[in-house]
Amino acid sequence: MTLTRAGFLRGAACIALAGIAVPAAMSSTRAADRDVVDLLAARGNFDRFLALCQRANVTDELKAPGPFTVFAPTDSAFGRIPESLIVDLTGAGGDRTPDMARLRAWMLFHVVQGRHISPSWTNTQELPTLNGGRLRVDVPQGEPMRVLNSTNPTLYTGGYGAGGLATNRIAAIEAPDLVASNGVVHAIDNVLLP
Repeated sequence: MTLTRAGFLRGAACIALAGIAVPAAMSSTRAADRDVVDLLAARGNFDRFLALCQRANVTDELKAPGPFTVFAPTDSAFGRIPESLIVDLTGAGGDRTPDMARLRAWMLFHVVQGRHISPSWTNTQELPTLNGGRLRVDVPQGEPMRVLNSTNPTLYTGGYGAGGLATNRIAAIEAPDLVASNGVVHAIDNVLLP
């Protein structure tokens, strides 16, 4: 299920009008006590992303004070990319040498410096990632919010792995604005590729 910006704002307004803002505030306080890594681990649907961040030596950076905005692919998002991409970058499966520079760049492409919450976004706003790339967030009226590689707004093949693959994957934002002590996480349904 993807959430549109209008749907998100309507839901938040309904919760406030129903008088259940206090429990919501308490749960966000508990979440805000965790850094982005611990928040993702507690949610339980980001194991692949966290494992790759660990492998790329990015986890300690994401535990730093930040603030960070993380566009975190869910575990099911990793099922939409070729497993050979992960094997190529991690060196898994035998005598392969890991490509740590590309793996690190890939993971940091999902991270933006600063705390960027969805209500503050403008349509087609660009955000610089920690790997030097740029993401574009789209907030079209009545459609799901999404994020993509802004330096490559059209699909093409090439880049990673033998035979190439589409390097501009559009990711719908499934769960926006998960608040952590050192930033905010937006759960996405596709893995972003630099």
